[in-house]
Amino acid sequence: MLRRIGTRIALALLCSLWFAQVSAAEQSAEQFVREFYAWYFKADTEKAVPEQSPDIYRYVARGTVDRLRSDLQRGALPKDEGYFTKVQDYSGAEWGASIAVHQATALSGAVLVPVTFGTKNKIDVVLFLKKVDGQWKIIKADDTLAWP
Repeated sequence: MLRRIGTRIALALLCSLWFAQVSAAEQSAEQFVREFYAWYFKADTEKAVPEQSPDIYRYVARGTVDRLRSDLQRGALPKDEGYFTKVQDYSGAEWGASIAVHQATALSGAVLVPVTFGTKNKIDVVLFLKKVDGQWKIIKADDTLAWP
């Protein structure tokens, strides 16, 4: 009897340790956003359009990429600004060095991650993320400017 209880306790302990390891290894939304912008700024400085790169699918949901590419083909990105930066021109080196990723917030099935760029003229962007097949994906980016 004691042997069975001991075996069950050991099994329960092993399972809880395994689940703790899996949870610890899972990437946070904030880490994902930092990784995305590190890739984005590097891809953008290589004189390529990051939205046209096949690597963007590692970070952005397929439907979002398809809509962005459709807008790019028409030459009509919203407000003539970068979708993930919300400005026309920026310094990738400055923004990469000064990026501030703020605490994520869960909301209606999505996770919102606010990001601040720049040192002098700061720009705030909010990324909306969802898990797709166990991986974070950006489904939307929006600015925080006052509505007209």
